[in-house]
Formats: sequence, C-alpha cells, structure tokens
Amino acid sequence: NGAYIFEASINIKEKKDFTITTNYWPLFITLLLATLFLITYYSFRSPLLLKKNARIISTKEGGISEMKILLTLKNRSLHHIKNVRVIDVVPSVGEYVKHTDPGSISLSKEPSTGKIGTLLNWTLQDLEPKSEVIITYKLKMKYSILEGFSLPVAVAKFETRDIERSTKSNIHEIIF
Repeated sequence: NGAYIFEASINIKEKKDFTITTNYWPLFITLLLATLFLITYYSFRSPLLLKKNARIISTKEGGISEMKILLTLKNRSLHHIKNVRVIDVVPSVGEYVKHTDPGSISLSKEPSTGKIGTLLNWTLQDLEPKSEVIITYKLKMKYSILEGFSLPVAVAKFETRDIERSTKSNIHEIIF
C-alpha cells in the first residue's frame, strides 16, 4: 500500500535522517529491451500479409463438391509494394474453374498442371500502403470429399524499397 514501517530509537532532542532510494535501472533496462524488441520485430516482419480462406459452395453425395478460395493480400506497411506475384496450387483432388466475377483479378498466366496440382499465377503492379486486395477463384472437386483436408500454402513474391521478398499464406484446414 506504499507505506514503509521501521523501528528506530531516538533520544530526546536527537535528530535522525532517513533516506529512501529507489533504483529505476531495472525499469529502464526493461523498457529499453522492449523498445529494441519492437523495433526489431517491425523492421523484419513481412510488410505483405497473405491469408488463405475457403468457403464450401456446394455439396454432393454427402461431401464437398465445389469451393470458393479467397486469397487476401494486405499491405500493412507505409510504403508501396511493387510487382506482387501470387502463386497458388490447386490440389490434384480438384480442378480450377474459370470464371470472372465483376471486379475480380484475372490470372496473369494460363494455369499449368503438374504432379502436385494446378499452378495459378496472378500479378499486381502496385499495392498502395495499408491497402487490401482479395483474389477469389472456384475449385471443383473431381470426387466428393467426405472428410476434411488441407489446402497448400500460397506464396507471394514482391518488391519493397527495391528489395525482393516473399511471404507465405497459412495452411487452410477444411473441416467437414
């Protein structure tokens, strides 16, 4: 409660001085370390946030037959991000459905199919500071998926302050 209790014997007309000192060095060192940690964290984290999400559009025979994938790109820095290339893989259990929603971003290259699935590429020339872009596409399953599965990570390569960097999205778990 902020009170100090102590005992001292004092004779009549005797005078005693008490000095209370507070050491602020531990507080100063803690604040300094916290500030250094925050500066280091914000200087090394990716300025581009890439989040992958999925919504089940339709079901067939008790399983997932069609999904909509959303890739959200957010520039969380105060600087422009240039030459953003987003690469996503459609797993081999599904196939990319070509569609054009109003305002949607179209693929920059034709989809290419490989062993792991279909590779999709989008290119954005410039992403304004603090802006957000959502890329959507549809995925049709080759057969009904009765249980959950994981969508692979998407990758974004970009330039910021003339340095080429990359970031990965989350692994999205589909639970059905």
